[in-house]
Amino acid sequence: MGGFVKTLLIVEDETRIREGIRAIVSRSPVPVEEILESKNGEQALEILRSQPVDALITDIRMPGMDGLELVRLAQKLETPPLTVVISGYDEFTYAVEMFREGIRDYLVKPLDRDKLVAVLARLDAELSARQRTRETRLEAGRPLLRLLLLGQAPLKSELAAIADQFPDLLPPGSYRIACIPTAAGTVFPQEGELFIPDMDGNHALLSPGDDPDAIFRRFPQQCIGLSQVHDGVSALRCAYVEALDARGYAYLTGKSTAFSPHCPTSPPPSMEAELRQIVHLVGAFHSQSARHALGQIVLLAQNGQLSPTAFADGMALLSALLRRAYGPVLGEEQNWMGTVWAYRSVFEYYVEACGWLDELCRQLCSHHESDNQRKITKAVQYLDEHYLDNMDMATVSNYVSMNYTQFSQLFKQHTGCNFLEYVKLLRLEESKRLLRDDSLRIADVSVKSGFKNEKHFMKVFKQTYGVSPSEYRRNARMGADALP
Repeated sequence: MGGFVKTLLIVEDETRIREGIRAIVSRSPVPVEEILESKNGEQALEILRSQPVDALITDIRMPGMDGLELVRLAQKLETPPLTVVISGYDEFTYAVEMFREGIRDYLVKPLDRDKLVAVLARLDAELSARQRTRETRLEAGRPLLRLLLLGQAPLKSELAAIADQFPDLLPPGSYRIACIPTAAGTVFPQEGELFIPDMDGNHALLSPGDDPDAIFRRFPQQCIGLSQVHDGVSALRCAYVEALDARGYAYLTGKSTAFSPHCPTSPPPSMEAELRQIVHLVGAFHSQSARHALGQIVLLAQNGQLSPTAFADGMALLSALLRRAYGPVLGEEQNWMGTVWAYRSVFEYYVEACGWLDELCRQLCSHHESDNQRKITKAVQYLDEHYLDNMDMATVSNYVSMNYTQFSQLFKQHTGCNFLEYVKLLRLEESKRLLRDDSLRIADVSVKSGFKNEKHFMKVFKQTYGVSPSEYRRNARMGADALP
């Protein structure tokens, strides 16, 4: 069955009957988390005023404050319990009077176990229905609550109507708002609390305002920010701004904090030049220098020269500048840095950001090397097709859009020889093929293989293969397969 009767109070002056009721409740199929007992009405009222009670079972005839008076006073509480009365007198007038006071059921002594269990089941079902109604109202009111916190508030004349329409929108009485980093994981609100996830990169928790230290203890080492105590719907925005401000300074100091104004007295310095320097350092693959430059900005924030908001805005601009500069190269699937508020503190963000800058430099370097490799491959393919033309290294390096000096170095790394040597070998290989055709003169072979000077061709050929072009041709007639 359910499980919505969290706390049940039994009020009965006769110990034996009180213990009997407790035994029946304990063994019933309706789970009850806590069973309280009281032997008189005065003591019971003190309990009701000191803690929430879901259900009350009380005798009518008791010395001092009787059950009828207890029920009347209990109904005036902010959250009155569901009440069942018991009596040794099966009198209609008693029943009518008690039902006028809002009781849910009326049992006659001696108590019947099955009837008491049935009553418990009905109470549990009513509390369950109440909870579902409250959750439905909360779900309907949660988007409105988010708008109120973000400052998109309705007119003042509408606030009262909102409070009437959504009575569960706020915790009962005064409240505080806590801003909790999303890195804290799932937040499980306690009784009377409201949870709004992912607000400006943080979670927002509306909690009764009586014990701020209890909130800090629930989220150790999370660097949360807590507002002052507030009341009513109209104060929501103010409370949230206080909590967000406190969260910002908890983020910078690494410690949870309650609201206190720490705003810098002077305008924040412009960071754009420093941010653009980081972008250039990343593009030059200087990750260590980029990390150092970022660390200097973090120090400005920690020293109070940058407000938490100015720091967060600066980091958002850095991410945008890096995306704009290198997004076309690395693609949109690149893991760009997220919001600073997703981290518990600036220390965690800085460590993560340094690793991210290192990885970005590595990827850009790898892409640069791959791009240069593609260019050299393209240059080699171009030479394989145009080696007979009159060309030089400047022509080919321009063709693949590469710096002359860089092209020279990378070309030699790729082919094992310099540019002129590679072109010479291509032409010599073509001349060997042509020499197998006896109808061509040596001078014709020289021209067709790209050598404009016959004597130069003959000299280079012999230096490379150890034989003259004529000797190579003669040997080719004797056994072409044996020739290199």
